[in-house]
Amino acid sequence: MRKRIASIATCAALMLLMVTFASAQAKDVQITKGPTIENVTGNSATIAWSTNTNASTVLKYGTDRNNLNQTAQAPWGGLTHRVTLRNLEPNKTYYYQVTSAQGQGTGSGDIGAIAQFQTTSGPASAANQGQGAGQQSGAQQGQGGADTAQVVVGPIMQQVTENSAVVYWETTKPTENIVKYGTSPNQLTQTAQKPFGGETHKVELTGLQPNTLYHFAIQKPDGTPRTTGYFRTDPAGAATAQGAVRIVNGPNVEYLTPTKAIIAWSTNAPSSSIVKYGQDPNALNQTAQAGWGGTNHRVTIDNLQPNTKYWFSVQSGQAQGTGTMAQTAPYAFQTIQQGQSAMTFKH
Repeated sequence: MRKRIASIATCAALMLLMVTFASAQAKDVQITKGPTIENVTGNSATIAWSTNTNASTVLKYGTDRNNLNQTAQAPWGGLTHRVTLRNLEPNKTYYYQVTSAQGQGTGSGDIGAIAQFQTTSGPASAANQGQGAGQQSGAQQGQGGADTAQVVVGPIMQQVTENSAVVYWETTKPTENIVKYGTSPNQLTQTAQKPFGGETHKVELTGLQPNTLYHFAIQKPDGTPRTTGYFRTDPAGAATAQGAVRIVNGPNVEYLTPTKAIIAWSTNAPSSSIVKYGQDPNALNQTAQAGWGGTNHRVTIDNLQPNTKYWFSVQSGQAQGTGTMAQTAPYAFQTIQQGQSAMTFKH
């Protein structure tokens, strides 16, 4: 009898330990940004927010703060959440509250404070007519309506190892951070993402195979590609190769004007600072460089043409052209238009 009681107690303790462990592993949902009103017309409004982990996208709303009796939602999942409310009345105040929780009502959740917006008195845009209430907007609705952000730097591959890599790019406006990737350009079955926001974007791709060619697409909110690219992971053991110069951070574009660009990167050992560049990725026939030495490298490229796409590759080698050389693939940036303010990027 005592053995049976001890066995039951042991099982109960194990079950409690498993539940505690599972709870510890779960990541509590938190709203990390927003909610933000992205667009308002006479009969619609688009509201967006971000969470720290994948969660549901639910919004309660109504014209009475104490009676949010209507619901709009989008499919479960993702870090960026966006809901468009339709069939609203012009020139009226609406109250709303957002909720993001883990799948199927289980796990943790976070609820935003009750907020409000007012629809405009003008006519609705054509894009909002003839659609049902509560449907998710297909495109980011910023101040200008459609997603008009442009990529001005990249995409650039950083910190490539045998099983991971970071995709870096810069845009003219805050946008989504969604990257689809895979070993075939027609089957980008894996997704990496970070919460919405910012002009500087860095998304890590994990679970990669050594010495393998990967394709990727940086996505717009409607699922279409903003830009695409490809890269090859390092061979197994490349990071531990003795005496090899490696780029350990960057390259980053730090500064852009109509006629100038500053490019920076770091290496694991003192080496040269050379940038090859041109308007054809297959003919980088111009060179800019800084003095040899050090592990932090920064090169200024002058006398560029305004509003022009350039390609560049950074090179760091050991003294006087001897020893190993680290070199990147060609990557792109675009100078800004004449008269436009210089763009400084913080990394």
